[in-house]
Amino acid sequence: MSLFLVFLHILFMFSAVAISYGPLTIVTLALRGGRTETLRAVTSGAKTLAVAIPILYVIGGALGLVAAISSSVNLLAGWLVIAYILFAFLMGIGATLIGPWIERLATASAAAPDGPFSAEINVISADPRMRIVRVVDLVLVIGILYDMVVKPIS
Repeated sequence: MSLFLVFLHILFMFSAVAISYGPLTIVTLALRGGRTETLRAVTSGAKTLAVAIPILYVIGGALGLVAAISSSVNLLAGWLVIAYILFAFLMGIGATLIGPWIERLATASAAAPDGPFSAEINVISADPRMRIVRVVDLVLVIGILYDMVVKPIS
């Protein structure tokens, strides 16, 4: 049973990452295209998927805890503590920085006419802080994958 729970944990976590990074990647491609109508369509679709993102992460995290408990894994093992911290940071980054940034792009593109980006969209999309946030986010995702596979400090 615990192996099945681990499978479900991995399934939900991979689904959550795919659903959160897929739209982010498509938004990035739309920004490179420089067309408001494309950005509007992409951010509209991203908003639809955004509802599922925290649900999948929370279910995936809960399944991981249940799998660890059912397998008698020490919940304070070093690698699990690292995973808890990275998970919390990643949830925070998505909820407070990346999600609102995409929402600002969606709002600006909804109000702008078709054609090249407005000055407002250009300002939002060129925010250098978001480049840093996105790199940090990706590094933390890679870090949590490494942590879950290698299990350092175990």
